[in-house]
Amino acid sequence: MLKITLDTNCFINLFDRDSATATSVEVIGDLIRQGLLHNVDLAVTTRVEADLANDRNAGRQAEMLRYLNMLPILPTVFRLDTSKWDRDVWADDIDMRRTEELQRVLFPGLTPADKRYSNKTNDIDHLVGHLKSGRDIFVTDDQGLLKKRDELGRSFGLRLLTPQACLTAVLADASSTSPDRQMTAAPERLDLEISIARKNVSITGERHEYELAIFVRNRSAEVVSGYHVDIQMPTQVLLPGNTVVESQSDRQRSLIRYLYHGTTDDIFPDEIKRFPPVRYFMNDALFWQDRSKLFDLPVVATMYVKGQRFRIEKRFEELQIF
Repeated sequence: MLKITLDTNCFINLFDRDSATATSVEVIGDLIRQGLLHNVDLAVTTRVEADLANDRNAGRQAEMLRYLNMLPILPTVFRLDTSKWDRDVWADDIDMRRTEELQRVLFPGLTPADKRYSNKTNDIDHLVGHLKSGRDIFVTDDQGLLKKRDELGRSFGLRLLTPQACLTAVLADASSTSPDRQMTAAPERLDLEISIARKNVSITGERHEYELAIFVRNRSAEVVSGYHVDIQMPTQVLLPGNTVVESQSDRQRSLIRYLYHGTTDDIFPDEIKRFPPVRYFMNDALFWQDRSKLFDLPVVATMYVKGQRFRIEKRFEELQIF
């Protein structure tokens, strides 16, 4: 399966279709569909967050950042005043040489005095993160980068493609590996166990606060990667700070999604992976007014990986002690 990294312009064009400069929108949409069919591994780097932070339209910026959580986010090299402490990694000697050489090829003579200094360093860091994660294709509509693709290919082994060229490559790869083109053994089914549990955080007479702990144990003989986990919770019990998928949530139920972000999220055989907890509460008002309906609502955790689904469900009543 091809591993593809989307440049910021592709991400914005896909989700901000009202933009006057949006290009390749339908083609990028087709790439996303190929990702949903597990024909391709799509991701972005942390510099998409940095690029979006420069958007002066606060409403559009917030919307784009919400959409960003739909894709795995790859780390790149740490850069002061740009990186978040828990998202990027310190550069090693190879990273430093790559950064310097990429700057020489793309933006010779670049200095902090350049008006587009942050945009240009973000472009460099996108490519460093892409290389560091061992990805196959970097997809962009940036003509400045595309003009240098031959040199970037010779010097760094980078494969830069337009969205249309990338889609053609993805379809060719999917066709060449499909069952009617070559005989392959059916993949073994994974043996995974998903579980959820309540952790008491703060208990008083009037209010309880909890965390929903989510665990996945890999009983298989292979490393598990490329997954995502969906958590469905009653909306009215969620505490602030949980990131929900707005398009899949309503006043009754909310969806929280955890995405695979790269090799650091691999689950090795016999390993137990713990996901970030979901914070929720129970109080007098909910208990006395809504418990007859609320307690029967399901809390569901589902892992999707390699065309398989692993699910656990409990009634909300089982996950509170009010």
